[in-house]
Amino acid sequence: MSKRGNSRKLAMRMLYQMGIRTTDLAMIFEDLDKDAYAEDTVNWAYHLAKVTQDHIHDIDKIIETYSIDWDMNRLNHVDKALLRLGIGEINYTDTPYQVVLNEMIELSKTYSTDESSKFINGILGKYVNETCSQDS
Repeated sequence: MSKRGNSRKLAMRMLYQMGIRTTDLAMIFEDLDKDAYAEDTVNWAYHLAKVTQDHIHDIDKIIETYSIDWDMNRLNHVDKALLRLGIGEINYTDTPYQVVLNEMIELSKTYSTDESSKFINGILGKYVNETCSQDS
């Protein structure tokens, strides 16, 4: 897995923990096993998690808009973390949306249910089709 891919995996883990624990991102970051990763990988992971956390209310509104008939509380925690991370990275970094979409689908295949990759692809795919320039 690439450095950025590892960063996304770490960021997903942090966002997942935020979804199931009542603690802040800094505490979760401290608890994270970071020794196996390069410093720039860990720094990018924290940046992704932080920018997502900073815009969580706007991101959740987007997820609610595109996950028709799915209440946020019904989403499994891994899928919710991946959707939040994906939208956060698409909206608040300069990473091409095609890369983000592919990475979120691949992470869902590894860390979530058999149907999750289709669900995440559907939501993120609709979102990028309606909001992102196809020229990027």
